[in-house]
Amino acid sequence: MKVGIVAMRVDPRTRAAGMLEEFLKHFDIPIVAYLRNTQNYVNVAAAGATVFDPPRARHKRDLEQWAPLVEWIEKK
Repeated sequence: MKVGIVAMRVDPRTRAAGMLEEFLKHFDIPIVAYLRNTQNYVNVAAAGATVFDPPRARHKRDLEQWAPLVEWIEKK
């Protein structure tokens, strides 16, 4: 079984992200995806939907961030 990290509400450009990456190097655990802090998740959940449901154009940035995670899962 493989283990990967999904960094929720972490901006990969920040010092916090760097600290997380440095910490995880000691455990050989990859960060598979960074998912930004956005109200899109709250709004789609309230509507009983996901960012994968139409209209996808509204969630383009979110879908781009999910792509590495989806690829990683499909490879496992």
